[in-house]
Amino acid sequence: MLKGEKGSKGDQGTSIPSGGKTGQYLQKKSDADYDYDWLDINTVDFANVSGKPDAYPTTWDNVSGKPETFAPAPSTIKAFTLSSSGWSAGKYTISDSLITASSNQEILPAVGITSDQLKALERALVVDGGQASGSLTLKALGTVPKINIPIRVIFRGNV
Repeated sequence: MLKGEKGSKGDQGTSIPSGGKTGQYLQKKSDADYDYDWLDINTVDFANVSGKPDAYPTTWDNVSGKPETFAPAPSTIKAFTLSSSGWSAGKYTISDSLITASSNQEILPAVGITSDQLKALERALVVDGGQASGSLTLKALGTVPKINIPIRVIFRGNV
């Protein structure tokens, strides 16, 4: 077999461009074929973010606060006593700074509730009577309790 002479070096192919540094990524610079560039990954300092997202997850334009602003706040549990003398016209108002016009609360019997207190709570048929900033009203559709009722209120945040 005969071996020919070595030819001249051809044009560079169209593969990943040379260069780049550790941590960089390759991005198209334009719609043109093979038009790429090595770029640094930018990080975002959320300490000075303001506004709110226009739509999740497409943009963070107008975002306000740090990322934890968007995470659900942890629930808070507080103990209250529905005092027998606190009922007025079948309604009872609980006051607390965690209550807002749109906050979400769950009301449960207290862990140490007695059987008599639980029966009184069941007979009361307590329903939501509305809420405003700082206050939550409970409405008894049944018999207004004649004894104090210990309850737990779980504050779940805004809905």
